[in-house]
Amino acid sequence: MQTTRVIAAPLALVLVLSLAACQNPVQLKRVSPEASYRERHESVVTGNGPSMLTRTLAGQRGVEDLDSTAEARRAFQTLEREALVTGRPDLLAACAELSLYLALSGSAQEQSDVSLLLRSAFFACRVVQDELAGETTPLGGPVALALSVYNRATGEFSERAYATLREAGEGEPVAFEGVGGQFRVQIEAPYLLNLWGADYFDHVIFADRLRVDGVRHRFRSAGVGAPLVAFRDNDPSRADHEPFHPPEGIVFPATATLWFPRDEPGFAVLTLADPTRVDSVRIAGQHVALASDLTAPFGFLHAQTDLHASAWDGLFDSDDRDEGTGLYLLEPYDPDRIPLILVHGLISSPLTWRELVNEIWGDPELRGRYQVWMFKYPTGIPMPRAAWRLRQALDAVRERFDPFDSAPGLRRSVVIGHSMGGILSRTLVHDIDDRLWGAWLTIPFSELNAPDEIRAELQQVFFYEPDPDIARAVFVASPFGGSPTAGGFIGGLGSSLTRLPDDLRELGNTIIDRNPDALVREGRNWGDGVPTSVDLLREDSQVLARYREAPIVRPFHVILGDRGKPHVKRPSDGVVPLDSAVVPGAESTLVVPSGHNAHAHPAAIREIMRILKLHLKAVEATAAAPG
Repeated sequence: MQTTRVIAAPLALVLVLSLAACQNPVQLKRVSPEASYRERHESVVTGNGPSMLTRTLAGQRGVEDLDSTAEARRAFQTLEREALVTGRPDLLAACAELSLYLALSGSAQEQSDVSLLLRSAFFACRVVQDELAGETTPLGGPVALALSVYNRATGEFSERAYATLREAGEGEPVAFEGVGGQFRVQIEAPYLLNLWGADYFDHVIFADRLRVDGVRHRFRSAGVGAPLVAFRDNDPSRADHEPFHPPEGIVFPATATLWFPRDEPGFAVLTLADPTRVDSVRIAGQHVALASDLTAPFGFLHAQTDLHASAWDGLFDSDDRDEGTGLYLLEPYDPDRIPLILVHGLISSPLTWRELVNEIWGDPELRGRYQVWMFKYPTGIPMPRAAWRLRQALDAVRERFDPFDSAPGLRRSVVIGHSMGGILSRTLVHDIDDRLWGAWLTIPFSELNAPDEIRAELQQVFFYEPDPDIARAVFVASPFGGSPTAGGFIGGLGSSLTRLPDDLRELGNTIIDRNPDALVREGRNWGDGVPTSVDLLREDSQVLARYREAPIVRPFHVILGDRGKPHVKRPSDGVVPLDSAVVPGAESTLVVPSGHNAHAHPAAIREIMRILKLHLKAVEATAAAPG
């Protein structure tokens, strides 16, 4: 009996295991749709290794472990032979992904081999072209994988090979040879509309490699191509024929595409497109959306600059003869686009406009019709002199780019000023007549005792006409009636610490010596005969009073902030009271719940964009009017 039990126990175990083996090994587990979506879209592009499609195709042909680069090479060789014979889109997409995988994570030799990137783009391009040429419109499957691989391979290749192609020049093929095969590649720019050539920029950066912080929105669009940050150094040797560029250089969006003509095996064309002007490319007879990243270049430019420090330097060491003073064009000059001139305020710099410029570049209508110009100046100098520098800067740009008054865009310019920049902007559109002179000296200009060179400068500073090219103005949080802060302890301290330019101090002393008792004294720092900008922002400023008297002769708009406290005794943005910033006669006045940085508030930015579109309609209506 005991022997029977000993034999029965193993038999029972075998029976249990046999029954277990007969059970269904497939099990279901509930997961979130988000997790399922991520799993379906994992690929080399997302950093998760080859996609499920590629793993399945390789596994069906006896290659299971694609996490091994040696096995990935074997899978690529196996699939490539079949893909080239059959032209199946799934096999071509898998080859594209495996080639990219080896280029990004293979051996050191493979990672430095751009021919693998070209091979990857070649296979992916075939999928996209073949599917678009078919009878049905592709939506997903191999096409989605191929497109993501194509864009990544094109971006990686552009970043690594652009300098070599640029040196060769447009239309000159360059040979690339390696594990991926032999290719001849040339660079072209048919979609840049002749504003510059494909070799205009010094280097490019794949935009997907950059994270941008400090702006609310990043404007990117999906489609064909690799978004790039294209950068041209502000080389001193280029200054004569490329003036008015930011000191850091010209930074602009571009989108790269790689094309492989079927009738020229081993030949490829790297094309650069301007996504601010072109939003699609033609593939197999169809218009396909062009990928773009319009925020990354702007973020790159800001990351290169030292303008943060210059905001304080411009107050405490206000030398307006410095070469940093002037207008800066954020892109190559375009005679057809309308200049949008941005003027910053006290203790500030052009960086203050980053949110607005990013939103404008992100709007297809506005970026296609406007070009952004930024005025940089030392904010400690008195406003009449700063306004003169602004007029000089505008004259210099016009003399350079439009000496015959033939550019339609210039005649329709818009100026936007924040804080003290709004006061400077106002001088472009008001009729000051001879009011301003009486705010400084009690004697008529004709009786002034001064050397001829000083008289000539004062003539330009105090007597001027409205700018004929400024068609509209926007004033944001501008203290036209002064600011209590300027007349208090902080204002007095700021004024006492401000160092005016030596030539301006000498000018003031000369006027005092030759015209005793003729100076209209106001503020705290008139010992040398010249006030600082802080002095002139006091609520009892005679200069501001004369500005306020001068009628504005162009359409204008006002935006101001009240910190969300409209019912207090004297609403204010914390620096400028509402009653100081309001201007009668404005086409529109908007109060936003903001502090003094109202120009960066989302509601203010939306209002500015509305005004800019309103201006476009007015321009079109004028152009369509008879006569």
